[in-house]
Amino acid sequence: MSGPEVDPDSTRRKPTEEQLKVQHAELSWQGGSLDRLWHEIKGQIRLLNLISDSMGHGLVAADREGNFLVWNDCAKRLLGHGPAGLPAEQWAAHYKIYHVDGITPYPPEELPLMRALRGEAAEAKIAIQPTESEAPVILEVAGQPVKNGHGELLGGVVAFRDVTDRKAAEHQIQQLNQDLETQVDEHTAQLLDANRDLEGFAYSVSHDLRAPLRHISGFARILMEDFSSELPDEVRRYLLLIGQGVSNLSRLMDELSNLAEVGTQPLAFDRIQLSAIVEDVVTMFGQESEGRRMEWKIGELPEVECDGTLFRQVFQNLIGNAVKFSRPRSSAVIEIGQMEKDGTRVIFVKDNGVGFDMEYADRLFNVFQRPHSPLEFEGAGVGLAVVKRIVQKHGGRIWAESAPDCGATFYFTWEHGKVPVSRVPPLRAEVNQ
Repeated sequence: MSGPEVDPDSTRRKPTEEQLKVQHAELSWQGGSLDRLWHEIKGQIRLLNLISDSMGHGLVAADREGNFLVWNDCAKRLLGHGPAGLPAEQWAAHYKIYHVDGITPYPPEELPLMRALRGEAAEAKIAIQPTESEAPVILEVAGQPVKNGHGELLGGVVAFRDVTDRKAAEHQIQQLNQDLETQVDEHTAQLLDANRDLEGFAYSVSHDLRAPLRHISGFARILMEDFSSELPDEVRRYLLLIGQGVSNLSRLMDELSNLAEVGTQPLAFDRIQLSAIVEDVVTMFGQESEGRRMEWKIGELPEVECDGTLFRQVFQNLIGNAVKFSRPRSSAVIEIGQMEKDGTRVIFVKDNGVGFDMEYADRLFNVFQRPHSPLEFEGAGVGLAVVKRIVQKHGGRIWAESAPDCGATFYFTWEHGKVPVSRVPPLRAEVNQ
């Protein structure tokens, strides 16, 4: 007896139906996972938008095909539109993107997002022109490509912010700087003209007055020589005062003429050994101060590129002042040397004389400005002005430090003195008795 017949097709179908059920279950599970994943992605995008909006920055992201994935509210507000399903080549025209001049259209291929989609990092400033009547909005944009862990390009992202006010402030500052430069140039030109006029006036006065002064001096001398025995003592005293006044005025005119010449004559640069100049000047004043006890402390001075004739005048004036203003001391001490200050070589002339109040320091180098009465110390009040002019012509500066009854030190630099001094040589002391 045989058993029931089995349909071979039905045996083959049963595993297939079971497989379909399993596959359906798997697909349902995967669909649910995808839904959950998509919800998570949308949640992350919303969180990213909230964060970027709170920062006040626009944020836009797109995939490799140029489909926008992220477009936060701040981006919509700054660009004036939301995301549009347009080809990337039309973005610049649609969003009215220009160069910062607000006139020149921005090349679409140079947009930071387009460059980011090509794998390039980019930064730019662009202008958005909402309407023809409104002022353009200036945006500062930074774009970056987005890649996966294997370095494959997935898309691009740009962040941007409104810098319109900052650009306006920068433009205003630039305009103010240009106006200031123009005013400085105009004032400088006016000062140069006035300086040339003053130099011409000083030169003319110093020359035009010499003949009358010679006449006055000559007539006073004739009166003293030919009629001295017939003149009362008081008249002879007046004639002596006239002679002294003429002599003082002649010296003043010489110094004014020298000041004018310093301002106009070109510099004759040469390699000059300052020690040699100082030796000559010290010898000259040592002979003039014969009978005084004077101690000279002279350091080794450098060889410099300068106008030797003018630098000699600098040392003659500074050392001459040191000799003059240390006259009340029983033993004058004058020190000449070099030092380093902020990487610049500085020459100094120091004395132990009567000094001056630092209140007068800024006025010392002006014409006719004197911290002491002419009755105390002779001089026309022009020498330091000449020194300042010479030092400035050499690209340097001069200043002084002092205190009443505590001596004074004068310092000066020059343009070619910016060489660090590795070792300041010791001072050599000499005593004249």
